[in-house]
Formats: sequence, C-alpha cells, structure tokens
Amino acid sequence: MNFCVDETRASASLTIGTHEKLGVVQEYEGTMTGVIDGTPYSGDFKEEAHDH
Repeated sequence: MNFCVDETRASASLTIGTHEKLGVVQEYEGTMTGVIDGTPYSGDFKEEAHDH
C-alpha cells in the first residue's frame, strides 16, 4: 500500500493491491519508520485480538 499526499494541490492518493495473505486474520507485530517534513519517526506496533 502506498499513500501519497500532495499539499500543493490539497489532494492525496492511495494505492492498494491484492495478495493471498491480505485479509487473513492473524497476529502480527513489527516496526514502522518514515519521514514527515524532514522529521524521522519510528514506532512499534502489535496486533491485538478484538471482536468485530
């Protein structure tokens, strides 16, 4: 998935895809990193079970 914001046009776009592992209920965890306006960010995440 790729999300891109174009502040000069006040717009955004989202690219999605299909894969056999997407949408499968499973527990997962990891670290995400990125840069926003030149500032680096990083954070850990962990999927936790919940009722739908």
